[in-house]
Amino acid sequence: MTKSVKRRVWFCALVAFIALAVFAMDLYRFANSPFIQAESQRDFYLKPGLGMQALGHDLVRAGLIKSHQRHYLRLLIELNRDTYRLKAGEYRIMPGMTPLDFLNELVAGKVVYRRLTIIDGWTFKQLRLSLEDNPYLENDLSNESNNALIKLLDLKHHSLEGMFFPDTYTYTRGSSALSILAWAHQEMMHRLKTLWQHRATDLPYKTPYQALTAASLIEKETALPSEAPQISGVIVRRLQKRMRLQFDPTVIFSLGDKYNGKLSKKDLRTASPYNTYTTYGLPPGPIALPGENALYAAMHPDDSDNLYFVATGNGGHTFSATLQTHNKAVKRYIAHLRRTQASSRPKGLPYAPFKLDKFPTVIQGCYYSKALCAIVRTLGE
Repeated sequence: MTKSVKRRVWFCALVAFIALAVFAMDLYRFANSPFIQAESQRDFYLKPGLGMQALGHDLVRAGLIKSHQRHYLRLLIELNRDTYRLKAGEYRIMPGMTPLDFLNELVAGKVVYRRLTIIDGWTFKQLRLSLEDNPYLENDLSNESNNALIKLLDLKHHSLEGMFFPDTYTYTRGSSALSILAWAHQEMMHRLKTLWQHRATDLPYKTPYQALTAASLIEKETALPSEAPQISGVIVRRLQKRMRLQFDPTVIFSLGDKYNGKLSKKDLRTASPYNTYTTYGLPPGPIALPGENALYAAMHPDDSDNLYFVATGNGGHTFSATLQTHNKAVKRYIAHLRRTQASSRPKGLPYAPFKLDKFPTVIQGCYYSKALCAIVRTLGE
């Protein structure tokens, strides 16, 4: 080998070494420098089944790396093939996070856990819409009817209403909406079974399902946790005395989409298994999702003699043991409504007393007797 050839070989080797060194430095700098345009928290979703090439392209589209850097990312994964077994899921890129940090997160499977809250008092329709509209869940409900869901969830009852426990559930992106339903149903059955085993004596409920139905009425009747045992007591005593429950929320439930925000006398008189103004006993099933407080109250009613209650106008209710006392509470409530109406009307307009026929039925129990109806009509005219 001549000297000139040797020089060329050495020169090429030197150039290759320098190029390799520059590439190595650039690769190191890429791996250990923060993502670009990641000054704030960013969420990144690695879909199941996607390869390294797709990961790089997705990061480029997200503006986190430059186009040529996707090759660096792939090389980092190839160099650590035995270690970098990436797990699909949603990951959170925090400010200052480097590609190397990010790959380690993917290897460890440190996915983002999201939270979904099922609200006390929701109907199943509201729950279903919430799940179907959630962009982070796999919507496997839209093609299933309610009857199909009953079979899929192996429910023992004819209705989905009230069968899911209101709580906050954690899940990962891409989870099945049906799996959330199954989880919430199992939780409700567990809570119901436990409370049923430790219920008060002499309840008029033959099955846990009846107690669940009563709990749903309690849930819809008051927003004050402290009133739940009192509402429960009224239900128990009225059932024991063979009195109609006459709860407005049952009428609203029976109307379904026909309910426009107001209840009329016609609505209260329309026969339905769920209308407790026209039928005796509990409705055939729950009318909403009862929470923990309502479930406990259904199993542990108060021990008063109260049979009636009427709204106070301040968010709570006045409870009464006799019709005479209840009538006085109704008068006070109507007086409160009149004062509220008078104070809210624009100045200069003549006073127009409200008429019961045109006013929303918010007076709980005002139809408990013909005598009380006469009193309310007299005061309203």
